[in-house]
Amino acid sequence: PKGWGDVIHTYLVQLDELVNRNGWSIYVAQVKEKFGTLRFYADVFDANGIPCPWGLSDDIDRFHELIREMESETGRVCCYCGARENVRCYGGWSHYACPSCETRWSHGLS
Repeated sequence: PKGWGDVIHTYLVQLDELVNRNGWSIYVAQVKEKFGTLRFYADVFDANGIPCPWGLSDDIDRFHELIREMESETGRVCCYCGARENVRCYGGWSHYACPSCETRWSHGLS
C-alpha cells in the first residue's frame, strides 16, 4: 500500500548498503501483504553464488533483522497515508490505518 512507501524505502536503503558492502547478491522470492503487514522473503548469496545462512556473520544476521523490522514497522503506519499516530488494526487483521483513512475507506470514499 501507498502508506508503506517511506518505511520500505528507509529499510531498502539500509539493505542495499549491506549488500553492496559485502559483495552479495540477493534473490527476492516474494513480497506481499499478509495479515495487514508486509512480508518480504529474500535469500542472500556470496560472490560465488553460495547461499549465506543466518549465523554466518553479523552482517547476514543484520540483513534478516532489517527485513523483520521493516515488516513489523508496516503495522505501525497507516497503510493509506503513512500516518503514525492512532494507527490500529481494522477488520481483525486485514489492515492498519489511522481513524481518518479508515472512515473514508469503510464508506467507500477515496
